[in-house]
Amino acid sequence: MNGWIYLHVEGEPYNRGYQHGYLMGPRIKEMIGRISLLSRHDLGKDWDFFRGIAERYYAPKVPTEYRSEIEGIVDGAKAGGTNVDYLDVIALNGYMDTHESIGATDFLKKQEQQTKPESSKKVLTSERCSAFIATGSWTKDNEIVMAHNSWWHYLLGSLLNVIMYCKPKSGFEMLMQTSPGLVYPSTDFYLNSAGMIVSSTTIAGVTTYEPNGTPSFVRSRQAMQYSDNIDNWVNAITKDNNGGTPNTWNIGDAKTQEIACLELATYHHKLQKTRDGFFVGSNWALDPEIREKETKFDYLDTSTGAYSRYVRWHQLMRLFRGEINVELAKKFMADHFDTSVNRDAPSRCTICGHIENDLRGDTSLGPYFPAGCFDSKITSSSLALEGAAWIKWGKSCDTSFDAKQFLTAHPEYRWQEPLLQDVLSYPYSLIHIPGGSQFFRKVAQGS
Repeated sequence: MNGWIYLHVEGEPYNRGYQHGYLMGPRIKEMIGRISLLSRHDLGKDWDFFRGIAERYYAPKVPTEYRSEIEGIVDGAKAGGTNVDYLDVIALNGYMDTHESIGATDFLKKQEQQTKPESSKKVLTSERCSAFIATGSWTKDNEIVMAHNSWWHYLLGSLLNVIMYCKPKSGFEMLMQTSPGLVYPSTDFYLNSAGMIVSSTTIAGVTTYEPNGTPSFVRSRQAMQYSDNIDNWVNAITKDNNGGTPNTWNIGDAKTQEIACLELATYHHKLQKTRDGFFVGSNWALDPEIREKETKFDYLDTSTGAYSRYVRWHQLMRLFRGEINVELAKKFMADHFDTSVNRDAPSRCTICGHIENDLRGDTSLGPYFPAGCFDSKITSSSLALEGAAWIKWGKSCDTSFDAKQFLTAHPEYRWQEPLLQDVLSYPYSLIHIPGGSQFFRKVAQGS
């Protein structure tokens, strides 16, 4: 559907996992292949490295429910003709934690000694994803409006076009953006049948990690499946935090019109809530303790994408106060104004991110690296209470990424040629959970 794959799974944990694996098996294998290509080139590590991390640090922390679901994914994939095992799927779910934490534990350091010396440096979080959430007098109808676009390597991002509706035997129904084989929303955009809407943007430059904590994919899934208010959600995501994939979370409760912003690193977090205001996400940490104690990032450099987008978000919020709605959010997500040069110039510094256009790269990617924005998702309180969201595959600005044309212009990235593919831009689609207009409103009103 307009570039998206809609995946519907339901039932007991093993059953819904089996459905997932059977339907998505070849794409699970393809995602593993792409991660392997990227990691061998950038980090000098093969897939066994990620499996080793998963076995030691993630597998012991997976609760019975999700262990059963992952076992179902494995068996379903095998039944469909794709050979993957339990550690493959655990490693895939934990990939982002591993990628962001390399060099932070003794086990990781030991692994690094077996690879090329230059790969032993700590991998700093890239500047990626743009988001906002607003409510009260800031929006046209005094309801929550939330929007998010995902940034990542196009090599991997082009497979994050899965919208999964999950109806579990216990907990709330969920609509999430994800990728093949994952039990959680890999881009951190989702809503549930309790009226919770959530998105996140990564905090740039976090260098801390707690390897014995619970991986982010477990905490994120638990928060989404079992939380019916902001405080419960925050308690779930912060419990036994390993610091994997440190984020600025935008959270909304469509039942109350309350929104929140949670800055969550490894050892520090800060929560703000309001019923009349806005929060934005641009990879820019605001909390002084997170900045000083947990990141390596130049907060005095006003040319970074994180700072430039932070400034632009505040300009847009104040310029359109009282008018913000879903249609205006679509325009925000396509914005190309770069405050670092004070003109329209699609780059790493614009809300609609184009790292592939940028000589400067970002905190961890080289010049003109094939990466940037590849989707947009928007919802509101009224939509969320019907289990609905507007989703767009491809760049928010309606331009497409042409892999062949790019590699001709930038042959230094030809090592991606076997797997790099086009990211075509499609129109917005309104997606509904089955029966959402009745079931969601009933649950959200406490019936």
